[in-house]
Amino acid sequence: MTDALYFHCNDSRRAPWAGTAEHHMLTDVPRSVTCELAQNHDGDHADHLDYLGLEHGDLWAYWNDADHVTYAVALPCGVVDRTLPAIHQDPCHLYAGHPPGHSWDFVDMLHD
Repeated sequence: MTDALYFHCNDSRRAPWAGTAEHHMLTDVPRSVTCELAQNHDGDHADHLDYLGLEHGDLWAYWNDADHVTYAVALPCGVVDRTLPAIHQDPCHLYAGHPPGHSWDFVDMLHD
């Protein structure tokens, strides 16, 4: 496994579904998306939106610097840090095939 430590990209955008406060009827959906990948990553930004279950994958929002947002169901990465004792081996929560930096490699906590 890697000894590298990463900081989150944290690129944020207003969610295209957010609308205005007067027209926003859903109260439990995020009004913005924030990139969960590592700083200076290649490709689109990505934010996890919802857990759909392991066999189906999870819902992610992807966007580029031109603010084009797409949605996709992606299987979870699932890689574990084998340097830890088995009881502490939580799988990476990012999507399969993500750029370098597994969720346990980050030094800043995106979600408290």
